Amino acid sequence: MIREYKWNIIAVLLLSAIVLVLPLFYKSQYLIINDDTARHLATFEAIKTGNASFMYLGQEMVGYGLVGAEKLTGIGIPVMFMWFNFLSLIIGGAIISVLVMKMTKSKMVSVISVFAVVFTGAILRLFWAGTIFGIIEMIIILPITLLALNYFIKKITPASFALLVLSTAMLLLFHPDFGIQTNSTMGGKLVLTSPITIDSPTQASVQAAANPVNPVNTETKQVTNAFDVFFIYMGVFTVACIILCGIQIVMSKIRLNKNQFAVLGFLGFIALVFGTLVFTDRSSFSVRVAYNFAIVMSLLMCLLLGIVIKNSADRKSDLIKIIVALSIVGILPNLIGWVGQYGISF
Repeated sequence: MIREYKWNIIAVLLLSAIVLVLPLFYKSQYLIINDDTARHLATFEAIKTGNASFMYLGQEMVGYGLVGAEKLTGIGIPVMFMWFNFLSLIIGGAIISVLVMKMTKSKMVSVISVFAVVFTGAILRLFWAGTIFGIIEMIIILPITLLALNYFIKKITPASFALLVLSTAMLLLFHPDFGIQTNSTMGGKLVLTSPITIDSPTQASVQAAANPVNPVNTETKQVTNAFDVFFIYMGVFTVACIILCGIQIVMSKIRLNKNQFAVLGFLGFIALVFGTLVFTDRSSFSVRVAYNFAIVMSLLMCLLLGIVIKNSADRKSDLIKIIVALSIVGILPNLIGWVGQYGISF
């Protein structure tokens, strides 16, 4: 197994070296990244006095975990939470690499995917905005759910069904990006906060509480900004790669197996919903949805690219070379920004 994933392990180690240069050598700068992080830290400190008010399940789970770890290790919560933020990017890259490898059997693309998703502009924008729980949902829990779906279709057993149900439940409950808010300030009730929901005063107040940095705004300007966000933080490279992969699939008459069809169909449905919300006036929080849309599209790109490379009759065709080149070039601005400017992606 180690031999099979040798290049994936090397890619994750390289990702670790790139990501961890900041907390290792400039840690004093990143103890509190921004206001969102400061709010999370305040909530975690409130756990000690029993006065914590959680916005969603993920914040509660991590909060109690950090408080317990502080008692055991003596390391302060701010330092541990800083490392938690950076390590989440690495764990996400590793899981995405496994997903692409399992679904496509393409070693090259599974290595590229480690960087293509983590260094998507949308991920880095959310990271420096302090929205680490949303990132975890998109690059850790969502890929795990896709792996669970693949496992279930491959082998329908009580264990595979339980894994799929558990991962799907976590996808819904961990963070409100996919639709359910657990808010202790509302008496422990489950509140639907999907961006699909049409605004009402209660809905608006819940979303504003969940996303204090980006208050609810349903004006046309917000939707226009989301349109810009979609192209800036996903990039024309991702769009071009997806289109060219589609052309190659048609030209090479590539047939998807049932697992690939199900996973791509599920991910495509999410992309369709997010895309519709970005380019229409149905969402009360279009900019945030646009970031998530960009992340989903980068995942789609990696899966399609792996399928194309592994199943094309001529793997060295000019079109495939162009697609691979675009996928790599699209990573470079954010990668250079991370290393050279210490966290500024654009």
